[in-house]
Amino acid sequence: MQKFNLKQLVLLVGLSLLFGAKASAQEWTYTSDYILNGETVTYYRDVWQKQDGGVIAAGREHTVNHDDWPVLTHLSPNGNELEKRVFDRPAFSGLSPHVFFDKEGNTFALMSYHPDYDDSTPNFFLNFDNPPDYAILNLYKLDDELNILESHEHRFQVDTAVCPHQSCTPNGFSGRLTILTAESDGNDIVGLYVKSPTFDVHNPRGQDTLFFFRMDFDGNFISRVGYEMESTGGGMDTNWLYYQLCRAGNGFVFYYNDAPDIYYTTPDGKDRVGTPGTAFFIDKDFQILDVKAFRQQADINPIIGDMFQQMSVVRSPHNSAYVTSLYCKPQGSGQQGIALYEFGDPERAGTLPMIRYTERSSGRQTWDKVALLKGVDIAQDNTIFLGYVLHPDYYILCIDRLTPDFDTIRTWRLGEEEEYAITLYTIKSTEDNGILVVYTYNLYGQNFYHNTIAKISAEDFMAVEEDETTPPFSLLPNPTTGLINITGKDLKQAEILNTLGQRVANATGEGETLQIDLSELPTGVYFVNITDKEGHKCVRKVVKE
Repeated sequence: MQKFNLKQLVLLVGLSLLFGAKASAQEWTYTSDYILNGETVTYYRDVWQKQDGGVIAAGREHTVNHDDWPVLTHLSPNGNELEKRVFDRPAFSGLSPHVFFDKEGNTFALMSYHPDYDDSTPNFFLNFDNPPDYAILNLYKLDDELNILESHEHRFQVDTAVCPHQSCTPNGFSGRLTILTAESDGNDIVGLYVKSPTFDVHNPRGQDTLFFFRMDFDGNFISRVGYEMESTGGGMDTNWLYYQLCRAGNGFVFYYNDAPDIYYTTPDGKDRVGTPGTAFFIDKDFQILDVKAFRQQADINPIIGDMFQQMSVVRSPHNSAYVTSLYCKPQGSGQQGIALYEFGDPERAGTLPMIRYTERSSGRQTWDKVALLKGVDIAQDNTIFLGYVLHPDYYILCIDRLTPDFDTIRTWRLGEEEEYAITLYTIKSTEDNGILVVYTYNLYGQNFYHNTIAKISAEDFMAVEEDETTPPFSLLPNPTTGLINITGKDLKQAEILNTLGQRVANATGEGETLQIDLSELPTGVYFVNITDKEGHKCVRKVVKE
């Protein structure tokens, strides 16, 4: 547990209370508070819900000696800490994302390690007898207390030349192996890792290689296919945002938005190059069948502008992909924001067809931020969660719940009216249509940090908020057994949503009255989204008896 002196503790408690007073409702929170003062701290970046409703939080522990180790923490369904385990290995460092799997009641974690090249730490690999010259990809089977039941290790030889100049970074000449992404695929694990022979662009000793792999839960590789990349100096292990592998039909789609080109050969034997902003359509054996562009350049889409490299992708239930990314408005404005796109799968087009998009922006140039790991996910009822950070005057963490047509059902906000720096790492939908969120916040200029995991319930996304700028609308009778009458100025549309966010009735028209019949709907609580022709929206709650 992190230790603080009395003054530090008072500041931390005060900051937590002040920040919490401005927060939207949360079902529970788990917070790892820390101070950047050279002590050992734990950072959480990702989270998974277990089949029993519990939660596994993944991150890393940064020690007083500047060692970095993977860490997993097991939380109860109510957010209480049950177990915490640090997966340290002498002479190795583990900086890459690690992936958790809950398979038929068994717990698995996939991690990668490379030799620790930092000669300022006791864990420096040359401090050990028989120093390693290999990196490790390790699948652990764990019990409920996160103890290791089985360990399946694969070793890969890497470059272990040490940078001879003090001005070099500790990893100046080192080779690495880094997990980029992995997911359960039936009885197997499918994922990506990158092997970098060197981190020195001025002294290249080979190309970076991107590997697709399939592994069973006994840790055996079933298949691996590698593709050389243009890059020779490594650095790809920090670009987790730019790689997304998704199951699609009998194969996969690999969404790629990093800088290095990828070299591949088509099924008919032609050599090709895949550039950033492309989707690779891959068969079950990881052979690239086709490549289509999806990145929206300013000259292609003058409305949205240029899509930046940072992105999150999730496949929709209807053969398309939801992609969220930073964008930059064209025509020299420099305005940035967050966009959510839906891209369809191609037929013969040279680019992926864009079905729809929506954008969020504070109107500033460089302040808005996407999630650093995952910023879009799909709820069990097929509504969409979109996470992002805006900065109109203060940083605001926002999570929107959207219909499949990208209409906003509700926005959950955190951090308004206070001068906080907020970083969003990931959002994950839960089995009960709620969401898990991992974020960090701190006061500007302060080194007191609150790394937080929050569970937000589905009900929190359906609560009614009144907007003082919205013209008045009335809804009568309420409760009702059938017809409801909505009155207001210049009405355009009203839609009825159930408590899962699903649209169950709709009415359109022009004028001062809309009428909707609820007589065929089950009794219960519903929400009415009302829109006028000026685009003003509000939500009203109605009870069907």
